[in-house]
Amino acid sequence: MHIAKFVGAMAAAGLLGAVPASAYIQGNLETARPLRMAAATPMTTLSTMTNVPVLASVTVKSSDGMPVGTVRNIVNDANGKPAMVDVMLSDNTKTVGIDASELSFDAASNTLVASLSAEQIKALPAKAG
Repeated sequence: MHIAKFVGAMAAAGLLGAVPASAYIQGNLETARPLRMAAATPMTTLSTMTNVPVLASVTVKSSDGMPVGTVRNIVNDANGKPAMVDVMLSDNTKTVGIDASELSFDAASNTLVASLSAEQIKALPAKAG
């Protein structure tokens, strides 16, 4: 039996569980085996993280995915969790502070993604110093 027909029948019967039919190599039944599927990497709100990776010079993106700057400094709270992130804007006009609760870490792309638009980030006041 060709694997596509077999997998199709299994899927129709609801016997594949969490493994989609597309996760199998085409071939015959004797040689078919599941492919390794990359696990989805969820984004984690930065302020909830305890093991923060090194984020110096990491790109910060706005909510619409536009790069807006790079990390310059992270200020932690009393519990060692990130509280504020200083971001140098891409146009080098100023450094702004973004509350860590407004940022999520995307491990797959090693970026921080803000819940703010590019316009909102650019409108933040410049950090002193």
